[in-house]
Amino acid sequence: MADACEKLGRRCLLIGASAGEVPPRAATLTVRAARYSSVFPAASVIVHHGGFGTCAEALRAGRPSLVTPIAFDQFDMAARVQDAGLGRGLRGDPTRADVVAENWTPSCASNRWRLPRAPPS
Repeated sequence: MADACEKLGRRCLLIGASAGEVPPRAATLTVRAARYSSVFPAASVIVHHGGFGTCAEALRAGRPSLVTPIAFDQFDMAARVQDAGLGRGLRGDPTRADVVAENWTPSCASNRWRLPRAPPS
């Protein structure tokens, strides 16, 4: 993901237990955990595997998703996000920066993906 962001000239926030394995870069911040409700509203697009909770937080933040499913119901969630016009499901190998960048560009290119933000709870 960091390679794709670098290719696109975008900053990147990687969240997760393995985020620290990514070599340091000027435009990449890695953290083990973060409150999605705090960071998602500032994102241009949220790239995630398509778990129900993460999808819900992306919707709540009013940001489009690029869903990179790997198992179970994540493929269904990717299709639902795309069918609803709320982002898109990644087509191709999510470990290749060129594939991610190719899928990312349509997700970020239009304001039609922008949603009204939900009020704070």
